[in-house]
Parts: sequence; C-alpha cells; structure tokens
Amino acid sequence: MPYGFWLYEKLYSYKVLYFIGQFNMKFIKGDFATLKNKKKIAILLATLNSKDYIDEMILSLFGQSFDDFCIFVHDDGSKDDTQVILEDYERTYPDKIVIMDYPATGSAKANFFSMMEAVESDYYMFADHDDVWLKDKLKLSYEKIQEIEKKEETILNINDVDTTVIKSTTASNESAENPPQSENLALDELPGKPSANNSNDTGHKSAKYLSPSCAFTDMYVTDADLNITSSSFVRFIDRDPYNLDYHRLIIDNPAAGCSMIFNRSLRDKAMECENLENIDMHDHFLISLAAVMGNVAFIDLPLNYYRQHGDNEMGAGVSESAKDKVLRNLKEFFSGKARANKRAFNDISRKLAGEIVKVSGIAEDKKAELEAFANIGKKGKLCRIAFYSKHGFDRKSGNFWFYIWL
Repeated sequence: MPYGFWLYEKLYSYKVLYFIGQFNMKFIKGDFATLKNKKKIAILLATLNSKDYIDEMILSLFGQSFDDFCIFVHDDGSKDDTQVILEDYERTYPDKIVIMDYPATGSAKANFFSMMEAVESDYYMFADHDDVWLKDKLKLSYEKIQEIEKKEETILNINDVDTTVIKSTTASNESAENPPQSENLALDELPGKPSANNSNDTGHKSAKYLSPSCAFTDMYVTDADLNITSSSFVRFIDRDPYNLDYHRLIIDNPAAGCSMIFNRSLRDKAMECENLENIDMHDHFLISLAAVMGNVAFIDLPLNYYRQHGDNEMGAGVSESAKDKVLRNLKEFFSGKARANKRAFNDISRKLAGEIVKVSGIAEDKKAELEAFANIGKKGKLCRIAFYSKHGFDRKSGNFWFYIWL
C-alpha cells in the first residue's frame, strides 16, 4: 500500500482529521486540500533547519498535561535533517503529528498564515521550532480562552474589549502547577448572530458563534542552552500586558505568536487579510484584530522557554540600560538613521491598521478611526500629534519622543 494511503487511513482511524475538497488557496502555492482537525486544538509548528532543537520542542508538546491536540507542521525548506526527523515522528505518532507538504513560503509570517489556511480547527496555537513548553501551557491557555467564550455567550452587547488578566499570586516565575486566579471580565458584543446552518461536525462547541478571541502567556527568555536570562518576556521588551486596548496594541505588540491561543472566529477573520506585505508579523495582526473585534486576555505566567540564538528570525532583542538607549539614539540622530528608523516604525502600525480595516464586520466607528490612522501620514506633524493624542495611540513609555518623531 502506498505510504500516502496508509497515512490517510491511519489519521482517519485515529480521528485526527479529515480532508476537505478545497484547493483554491490564498496563502499556499500549488494544490493542497484543507485539513480539518478532530482534536480541540491545532498546534501549528513552523520548522526551518530545526534539527538541533526540534526533538526538545516536540517532546515538550507530548508531555503536556492537556492532550486533546494535534500538531500540524510545515517545513519551509530545511537543508538539514529536519524533514527526516519529522517523518519519523509522523510514522510513530500518526495520532499526534501531521506533516503538510506544499512549497516553501519564504518567511515565518507567510508560513504561519499558510498553516492557518491549511487547517480548520476550533482553536489554534503557534509553535516555534526552537522553544520548549512547560507542561501546563496548553491546559491554562485552553481554560482561559474557554473562560472568555463562556462569558461571551452569556453577557452580550457590552462595548468594552475584554482586557482580562490572569495574575499569579506570587513572583512572576511561579510554577504553572498552581493555577492563578482571574479578574472579572468585560466583554464586547458579538459581530453578528449565529446562522442556523453553522453546525459543528467536529463534536466541539463551534467558535463560529463567538467573537474573535485570543489569549497569550508570558515566557521565560533563555539563551541557546535554555539558561534563563529573563523571567518575563513582556517586561523584558518593556510592554504593558495590562493595557490591551487596540490603540496600544497596534503600536506596541506584547505577545509573541508562540505565546498565543486563538479561536476559529479569529482565524477566519485573519484569512481575510489581503496583503501580507502590509503586516509586520502574523501575531501582531491577530492580536490587534482580536482587540478591534472581540476579546484579548493575558495569562501572567511564563509558560514556555523562549530560546534566543543566532538564527532567530524574530526574537526578544537585546536589553538596554537607560544610558545605552540614550547613547544609541544620539548616535542614530547624528548619523541620520534616526528619522528613517522612526518613520519605518510608524509605518508598521499604519500599514497594519490599513489591512485591518479591510476585514469584514468591524464596527463603523472603529473602521473610520482606523482608516484615518492608516492615512495620518498625509497630514502635517501637528495634526498627527493631535490625532494620536486624542485617540490614545501611544506607547507604554517614551511618548514625548514618540510624538516628536511622528
């Protein structure tokens, strides 16, 4: 029996997925049939030259305390033995891992978008090939997004975006063994009512009935050998995880993709993205879209090791003292780089907003505001400063200089 048919029978018999006859893809080159996950969570794992790290990553997934998930992996053109390692895992654990075979996409952003398009599931999580997850990451992430959706079903027509924060009761490096307590929720109204034909043949509650929602965790920042260099990623990059208003998130994203869980509704809305070139990263687009249209929640516990090494496409960056930051800014100013760097930074959020407004179902007042923000570069400096200040487009710190460079 050909390997492809054997694998199909194995996967179907384990009720991991089934195939849907959809070949007209936006983010995937070539023919590929959509896969439907029969587990609660689809973990989308992106790999590229991952042989040094992939075993640790996959074994940390297999060791999770919550096991109702399937790993969908797409390799983006590895030159090492990554593919061989993945195929061995797929043969050994056909109920847990599925390799998706289509052409390389060329970037982490495009790879994760292609996997979102390729897989239909109730919930999704991104996984980086070089990280290691703590054993309760899936459990706590799934419980959090379930909590948001449960409240969403019973309390409607409240206009404030959910800025739920799970707070640990001790230090930020508290073990995930002790589930934290959560605060009260504030919820946005659903963008439309469910239709009668929105059935869910996976056997799980359909996320199509719910507003686009996501939650994210904190992370340990580590070196290449998993030695912890910071106990809090979000504090390391100087973000405020308690301010989850979309005006702030569009400027400053506190969440790495590998820290997020999101529902089917958010995935479906993200698939309306028209031009990936207008967004800096997949995670920034998703969390900003969720804040505009639905709910965002933060779990204030580090639940994975975020490994930093020389091959990271994106990362935590380098920690700077106040003195070093001033010296760097002065050097950039006198070299002429400062203006170009600041303009590029401002363009990121404006292009992102311009892509968000193309998504259907956004409230008209938010849409008008975001369209004005996306085009604010055409206005004079004083108008730009006044607009940012009036609407709350700001950063956690350094807003004086932020406004000066608008």
